[in-house]
Amino acid sequence: SSSLAEGTTNMKKFHFIFDKNKKSKNFKKKLFKRFKNISPSKAYCIIIFGGDGFMLKNLKKFYRYNKPFYGVNCGTFGFLMNKSNIEHLERKIFKSKKTIIDSLSVNCLYGNGLKKKLIAINEISIFRQSKQTASINISVGQKQVIKKLIGDGVMVSTPAGSTAYRSED
Repeated sequence: SSSLAEGTTNMKKFHFIFDKNKKSKNFKKKLFKRFKNISPSKAYCIIIFGGDGFMLKNLKKFYRYNKPFYGVNCGTFGFLMNKSNIEHLERKIFKSKKTIIDSLSVNCLYGNGLKKKLIAINEISIFRQSKQTASINISVGQKQVIKKLIGDGVMVSTPAGSTAYRSED
């Protein structure tokens, strides 16, 4: 069993990512007086300053590090984010309720033989790219849940829920 003091020392190891908006930039100035920006691989936690879209983009970008994420709302609504009060940040992160979101993994095989693997945190939408309808089969693990869906496309949401807007990256 590790001691609380050991955990507290590790708590100060954060990787910060800031969006380009004014609120995020102000937090950056304040935080870098108190903290060093540790590399994601050595950090205890990755802290995102921005909105939901910025959080989702960085979850996908940094998920491979298998670290907890903590979001500070610098956007409009911030459904995925915490309030934008950074006082006692370490304590807030340490006491925060952890939520595990299983991502969706999608393997696409296009008619021209192109293969693409995608991950999604909240939703994935696949739409036809031509005037022809799309032919889609959907499997969960080894179980095929939809053998043949013919239509314009499909949208699947995780328990994190759909954002109801599309991201192009």
